[in-house]
Formats: sequence, C-alpha cells, structure tokens
Amino acid sequence: MNPTAEIREITADMSEKELLLQMAQDARITAQNSQKQLRLARIRLVLLVLFLAAALIFAATWTPKIEAMLEKTDLLLNDLAQVTEQIESADIPGLMESMDQLAEEGVLSLQSIREAAETLGDLNMEKLNQAISDLQKAISPLARLFG
Repeated sequence: MNPTAEIREITADMSEKELLLQMAQDARITAQNSQKQLRLARIRLVLLVLFLAAALIFAATWTPKIEAMLEKTDLLLNDLAQVTEQIESADIPGLMESMDQLAEEGVLSLQSIREAAETLGDLNMEKLNQAISDLQKAISPLARLFG
C-alpha cells in the first residue's frame, strides 16, 4: 500500500484533535530521542578527547625511554656481534692443543723439581760442609800467593 494512502486512512479514522495530539506526542518522543542521541554523542566526544590526551601523555612520557632502550639494545647487539666475530676468528682447537702442551710441560717440570728435591734430600750435609772446608784449606795458600 502507498504511504500517502495509509496516512489518509489514519486521518479519516481520527479526528483532527486526536491527530494533532498524536503528532505532538510523536514530536516529543522524537525530541527526547534526539536529546539522548546528543548526550551520547557528547559522552563519546569526551571519551575520545580523554583517550587522545592519555595517548599523547603516554607518547610524551614513554617515547624518550623507549628510544634510550633501543639505543642500549643497539649497543648491546653491536658488542655481541663483535664478541661473536672474535669467537669465530679464534683458533679454539689450536688453543686447546697449546693448553695441552703447556700442561704436559708443567707435569715434566714438576717431575724435574721432584727429582731435584729428592737428589738434594739424598745429599749428606756434613760431608758437603767437610768438602767445602777441605777446599778452603787447599785454596788458601794459593789465595795468599796471588794476593
């Protein structure tokens, strides 16, 4: 059915006064709905402004900190890359072999020291002192001769 035909039917059934009352009530309802929509739009606007302000404060506060952290991270990554390069360039098997040789030489040195200590322990100090004393007696006339 046609909308204008529906309106004619409604108006035919109602009196003018009833129709005006109905229109006034519809206008009040529409005004109330418009006011609710306006309040909701204002609330949304306030929330949006608060959100934007919070985002700006967050950005202003954290941007320098994040930038400093990124710089530190960059420095750490550069240091890590240098250490990695040094480790890669190091001759680990050669170093291990050198360490093994040093350990073997250390063991041989300790054995030599032990043998020397045993030899010194075997010496008779009294006989050594006696030999030194006899040597002095033998050399003293020569020392007087040369002067």
